[in-house]
Amino acid sequence: MHKHGRAFFFFIGWLLVWASASGQCPQPAFTAPDTVCINGVFNVTNATAGADRYEWDFCSGDLEGTPTFTDLVTLPGANVPTNITTVFDGTNYFAFFFSRNNNHFYRLDFGNHPNNTPSVTNLGLLGALVQQPEPLEFVKEGNNWLALTANSYGNSNLVRLNFGTSLTSVPTVNDLGNFGGRLTRPRGIKVRQDQGNYVAIVTNANDNTLVMINFGATLATVPTTDSVLKTSPFLGTGLELISTAVIQDCNEWVGLTVDRAASRIYRLSFGTALFSLPGVSLLPAQMPSNANLFNVELAYDGGFMAFTEGFSGELHRLNFGVSMTNQAPQVTNLGNFGAMSNTVGLSLIKHEASSSWVGYAISFGLNKVHKFNFPNPCGMLPSAAAAIAQPAAQYSSAGPRSITLTAYGPGGGKSITRSVFVQPRIAVDFTAAGSPPVFTAITSPEDKIVDWEWDFGDGTPVKGASLAHNFPADGDYDVSLTVTGAAKNECGQTASTTKKIGVAGNRILSCPLPSFSLPDTVCINQPFAVTNTTLGASRYEWDFCGVDMGQTPTLQPLATIPQALILTDITTVFDGVNWYGFATSRDNARLYRLSFGNSLSNPPQISDLGYPGNVLFGPEQLKIVKEGNNWYGLLAQYLHSPGLVRLSFGNSLTNLPTFERLTALNGFVRLPRGIALAQDNGQTVALVTNDRDNTLTIINFKNSILNNPTAADVIVTNPMPGVSSGLVGVSVIKECENWYGIATSYAKGLYHLDFGPALWNRPVVTDLTRGYDFPLGPGRAAVTNNNGNYLAFAMLLNGDLLKLDFRQSIAANRPVITKVGE
Repeated sequence: MHKHGRAFFFFIGWLLVWASASGQCPQPAFTAPDTVCINGVFNVTNATAGADRYEWDFCSGDLEGTPTFTDLVTLPGANVPTNITTVFDGTNYFAFFFSRNNNHFYRLDFGNHPNNTPSVTNLGLLGALVQQPEPLEFVKEGNNWLALTANSYGNSNLVRLNFGTSLTSVPTVNDLGNFGGRLTRPRGIKVRQDQGNYVAIVTNANDNTLVMINFGATLATVPTTDSVLKTSPFLGTGLELISTAVIQDCNEWVGLTVDRAASRIYRLSFGTALFSLPGVSLLPAQMPSNANLFNVELAYDGGFMAFTEGFSGELHRLNFGVSMTNQAPQVTNLGNFGAMSNTVGLSLIKHEASSSWVGYAISFGLNKVHKFNFPNPCGMLPSAAAAIAQPAAQYSSAGPRSITLTAYGPGGGKSITRSVFVQPRIAVDFTAAGSPPVFTAITSPEDKIVDWEWDFGDGTPVKGASLAHNFPADGDYDVSLTVTGAAKNECGQTASTTKKIGVAGNRILSCPLPSFSLPDTVCINQPFAVTNTTLGASRYEWDFCGVDMGQTPTLQPLATIPQALILTDITTVFDGVNWYGFATSRDNARLYRLSFGNSLSNPPQISDLGYPGNVLFGPEQLKIVKEGNNWYGLLAQYLHSPGLVRLSFGNSLTNLPTFERLTALNGFVRLPRGIALAQDNGQTVALVTNDRDNTLTIINFKNSILNNPTAADVIVTNPMPGVSSGLVGVSVIKECENWYGIATSYAKGLYHLDFGPALWNRPVVTDLTRGYDFPLGPGRAAVTNNNGNYLAFAMLLNGDLLKLDFRQSIAANRPVITKVGE
């Protein structure tokens, strides 16, 4: 062979060896159906080339949403806590941070989910080698956990922590030095594994440089100065570099470094090797000059995202899209959630099982850890295997979804995202009204239905989307509707529903007609039969020992609550076994729980639930609701920082609740004093009385009290007639198919509210004070149905108890108002 031919083939062979050794980036590719069925298992076909490992995210894009905020825990004994870091050990979630000014080391134990309320453990001092530490980064090698920190002031040394096999251990400490003075007030550390080596990137604040330290194959070594690279000082005047984050974009390492002094962000380009001097350029993204950036985090979730926070407490998101080379990331100021300030730590972690992201920030001024949850609407069921080549998946909720595959090979990882629409199965319902009754089908999706078949329970099946039907006699009929979808609807072709319909005079009963018969006289200790002849009902409640609330009640002193300052409200709750009361103490911002056991007649045990500082100010009325297995509360906050506060008790009312201010609603509530909570057609609706302008705010939380309503979910009424302020109490009840309520004002106001068939509605208001002169204005109000009569009660400021007797209808009757006690 010609020598040039041999040289050519030698070059080609060398090129192939070099390409294999350097590791080309995988080319991720997969196919999935454009449309899948809710709760239906579907397969994804992976066609990736050049990968040896896969990660699937069937609900990517969460980080593009607006997170919800929670004040998580207060940190006892901390003095300038900084740089929180989260870790998952395969079973449990942890967070760690140092309290810089007293050198204490803290661990937060979340258990098996990062949304759990953590226990806080102060591990104390780790020895004289740790002096004013700030940054912290964890690595797992084999079965052992190691971490790096740095003394940000003083000797500027790098320090290694060795936890052994458990993150719950107290670590041993080793001083790694400052590598010949190359570390100068190190404020940030990131550790990544690249090409089999651990590389630490340290951010120097004194001389505005980065230091890259190559530990080789194990973090347990002590690198020599030959394994250290240091950049030139970053360009710019008045800099104070403070934090760096890095991420791999295919086989290229890229990063961001933030400057605290002028809120600049620099882009780092390392190329294919992290242990190298990066190219540095100023990112054009404009940040507020007063942001005082302190931290930066990078993550991939259907796109590259960066998050920054700083002394202003504001969280900023930079969306780079599909590539970190994007020169103009979309910048969004997510705000400080009305509570964050002096934040000097930021960490993001993903709960893989639910494909949901949780972030944490730490505030040195408030000595608090804050949590923010990014929305995760997918409802992905756990049949999706996240780390196999050819997974199957299913969704439990409908709507557009994103699937992201990240493929890894010798040269790094690369991601691709595809969209899928989760189609609901056919849903069917119907309405019935009028005389003769007209039945109208309600279906979803409407354009998929080709046949409607009715069975009216009287032997006359009929077809049609809407039709009238004459019933042969009065009575209850089981009416069924079965609809059939077009053949192209792959999510089920039929759906059925059945309702019990009450009919009288060939007219649909909009409200049940209760009726029963029983003997006039019965014998003691002898059973007797009751015959129910009610029409139009689907559920019944019997009370064989009805208490007449029309009688004058007796008063019994119950308990004294120590340390309370102006008790403003008490609400009672039954959890199915035990009774509880919750009382608010306005002027010292405390909440008390009264535990009655199995009867409200028992003397209660009183528990002081404490003072959740910076969240609770001047609490007034609290209402509690149960969703699924968990209990939640909504509280009106009157003084200092007026607004609403959401409480989360978890699965037991004996738990200490977490408190979350709903700051987005602050513009719609004006000195709120009273709250009513009710379920209406699957929606949770809150009614809030506003002292300042005598208006009522009606808030639709939709299908969960955990939702965060927007302006579109809020109604604010006109001021109540007759007075300009002082609206303090509200209570609602449903009569037949319509909602009604009572509102009270300290300024001698008493109002009847007619909401019609939907509680989230602007009510018709009637002033009930005509012809009745109150000695003082009424406070809280409560309305109930007792033995078929609608009664409302209101307490006057002088202690008098008023009774409003609407008799058999709160809709039609003006109440008889009497004083029933003092």
